[in-house]
Amino acid sequence: MTEWAYLALAFALGTGTAVQLQMIAAMGQALNPQSAAWISANGSYAGVAVALGFALIVGEVSRLPTPLDETAVMAVAAILGIVLLFRLARSVPLYFAGTGMFATAGLIGSAFLVPRIGVAVVFAAFTLGTLSATLIVDHIGAFDSERRRVTTERVVGVGFVAAGTILMRTAG
Repeated sequence: MTEWAYLALAFALGTGTAVQLQMIAAMGQALNPQSAAWISANGSYAGVAVALGFALIVGEVSRLPTPLDETAVMAVAAILGIVLLFRLARSVPLYFAGTGMFATAGLIGSAFLVPRIGVAVVFAAFTLGTLSATLIVDHIGAFDSERRRVTTERVVGVGFVAAGTILMRTAG
């Protein structure tokens, strides 16, 4: 992959954050902020457990301490995480259980991208992706939120972040 492809991946991960934030806010309205955060955090746990379990199944060596480096232990952790997640999220639409998966992708993506293009560039591209997607999320009023129009000023603001991201990428 080229550096520009890594940058695009970081941008894409950032767009997921915009969706995740709006979903957590909608859950916070339906339940309360603490419950929304708990559901999302548990989704992240379940997602990481599934990803680690899958890595062990395909033969990637885990550097986690025993017994977390065992496929069976990680499979049980993943199953328990998924069961708890669906139990916690039973009072909201089922798709809200997926909020933590956005964080899982961001965590794994960061671990992959930062050594390749650096923290500053990953953060800039991630932020650009988040801001770009929030314009759309706000404009359409995703998940029954208040609609906030896309304005010239907001687009220009995102443009400045885009320019900063390109400068960060080309400067170093």
